[in-house]
Amino acid sequence: MFLFSVRLPGTRKGDLSARSVKPEVHVTSLEFSPTGREFAAATTEGLLVYSLDSRMLFDPFDLEMEVTPKAARSLIREEDYGKALSMALRLNEPDLIREVLEQVPPDQVRQVLYQRCVKLRSNSSF
Repeated sequence: MFLFSVRLPGTRKGDLSARSVKPEVHVTSLEFSPTGREFAAATTEGLLVYSLDSRMLFDPFDLEMEVTPKAARSLIREEDYGKALSMALRLNEPDLIREVLEQVPPDQVRQVLYQRCVKLRSNSSF
């Protein structure tokens, strides 16, 4: 005995229990990088960052509204190199990190790095 499947007009092939309506994601803001190789979208799903580059470029941690390149440069002028380095590392901007490190006087390098190591140890879960 053969069982024939007859397609009726207006029917679909596949799992009838599958959802046919996709959830909507609303974008409230969209910003492109100056190079045009990355963009960020503020959506109902959160902040989404996309890049054409395959390696990770931006890994923000412990960011606050006050953590900015301008604030880091201000701390350099105030000679608070430890905080300036901390901000630059949080922003993960290689040029800013280099700028801060180049401004640290040679006789203070050991102290600034020691402060950074102590801070990292106090934040670790070990």
